[in-house]
Amino acid sequence: MEPERTQAPGRRRRIAVVGAGISGLAAAWLLSRAHDVVLFEAANRLGGHARTLTVRTRGRHVPVDTGFIVFNRVNYPNLSRLFEHLRVPVRKSRMSFAVSVDGGRIEYGGGSLRALLAQPSNAARPAFWRMLRDIAEFNRTALADSTGDAGLTLRDVIRRRRLGPWFVRYYLLPMSGAIWSTPRARMMDFPAGVLARFFDNHGLLSFSHHHQWWTVAGGSRQYVSKMAADMPAQVRPGAAVEAVTRGPDGVNVKAAGQEAETFDSVVLACHSDTALEILHDCTRRERRILARIPYRRNRLVLHTDDRLMPRRRACWSSWVYLANSRPDEDRATVTYWMNSLQGIPGVTPLFATLNPPIPVDDALILDEHTFEHPRFDFDAFAAQAQLPSIQGLSNTWYCGAWTGMGFHEDGLASAIRVAGHFGVSPPWR
Repeated sequence: MEPERTQAPGRRRRIAVVGAGISGLAAAWLLSRAHDVVLFEAANRLGGHARTLTVRTRGRHVPVDTGFIVFNRVNYPNLSRLFEHLRVPVRKSRMSFAVSVDGGRIEYGGGSLRALLAQPSNAARPAFWRMLRDIAEFNRTALADSTGDAGLTLRDVIRRRRLGPWFVRYYLLPMSGAIWSTPRARMMDFPAGVLARFFDNHGLLSFSHHHQWWTVAGGSRQYVSKMAADMPAQVRPGAAVEAVTRGPDGVNVKAAGQEAETFDSVVLACHSDTALEILHDCTRRERRILARIPYRRNRLVLHTDDRLMPRRRACWSSWVYLANSRPDEDRATVTYWMNSLQGIPGVTPLFATLNPPIPVDDALILDEHTFEHPRFDFDAFAAQAQLPSIQGLSNTWYCGAWTGMGFHEDGLASAIRVAGHFGVSPPWR
């Protein structure tokens, strides 16, 4: 594999950054310290998944996040330092998880003993206690099982350890599906080693060692506005890039309704499928890599309909996976209890449900939005490993959460790596 290309130091360049989510914002924020940067964004706002709404409830205006919501200081080191540098206000978040099956036929929560046994009949179910034993077994053996076997899937681990159906249906697939917004069937073929390391890093293989999670006070738009105000780049919201072509004189970037412009380099901080679409002279190698990391659309509804929460109030948790017994279910369904996650006071519960399994009461809907999330599997991770071979090729660079595990920290870290090739480092390094 060819090494990533690094730009010769000392020369000020004109750089186009396409996409103003966390990756593009960070790339433009860093690069504009030493270069002339134009930041293109298709939407009329900046931030991507950092999307905050102002909701009026009981006479108060409340900021509510609907995309990026929480972070922790252990697994989000660059994001934490970025927030400290920009003096972004943060507050502690409450993190808990619950599962509700078939509208409450089976329910349990993981935040306390009361939540665990909120459905008293579970105590009389041997399968429920088997599930708890299997969780302990999985936590103890997951890392060791996946070491040295890169091709091992979750399905393989389940068979090897003879883990029971309740553990699979009502713990492992709901938990992992909620994290990656991925359907249950696809999670069975997910790389076991990737999941085990992620669970371990995030304290999910322990009953006692959990990280403190944080949320941005006032919503994630706080950091977006601070980054935008702190960069000397030229920012163009509402400028959807339609075509990128490379030639001997530089990189031509054509945005909708604008004349094509020539830049020394382009940073594609958009989704991998978007990069593939706008690269009009895409090489075979570029296409082979980008096409293997597809995206999936997920509908999110912000609402006050508590039918999308567990039937038993003791089970109410920050994250609730809404499972069902339908074998054809192909979307992850999660309700986020925003009052708990963001410390929103008041008696009106606010919920954000990803892919609602039942129609939400129209009178209780506050907002709807479609997000796109990267779809990870063995092929996608193999493509990620080959990404360095096209970084800098024809003065084209790539960054985005899709280059990692799909989270805010991954997007920021990828922008830092790209900026490093232009001789720019973040102020905390």
